[in-house]
Amino acid sequence: MWSASSDARNERKWHVISSSVAAGLGLSIILYGGAPAMTLCGLIVCAVGAYGGYGVFWTLVANVLPEKNRPAGIAMIHAFGTAGAALSPVVVGFLRDRTGQFSSGLMFALTMLSLSVIAVLLVQPHIRAKKTGLYEPG
Repeated sequence: MWSASSDARNERKWHVISSSVAAGLGLSIILYGGAPAMTLCGLIVCAVGAYGGYGVFWTLVANVLPEKNRPAGIAMIHAFGTAGAALSPVVVGFLRDRTGQFSSGLMFALTMLSLSVIAVLLVQPHIRAKKTGLYEPG
């Protein structure tokens, strides 16, 4: 549904941001909800936000990177994502050991998610100009 909404509006950036904000809201509910039912609701909201934006994110990448740079850009994004997936559990475990609370790891995840929202806000898509053949900010 998220991708269909993005396609219908021909809009990518705010769909990625809104899905990230939803994931952050879910993490916040987990952090501050307290009750098991609230934690479950937070997990659901976080999952919807996190997984809802994946498809739209990759179409945003295709709109942002010039065609000749796309393969290298996609590879770099994938490499950083893989490194983050490998290192995040280590960081979360380290923070839990240092503070004695699992919430510090969730705060780390929320901070990383917030930084990703800021990064997407700074993105300016490139659109191929028909007459000049050059990429112009769109």
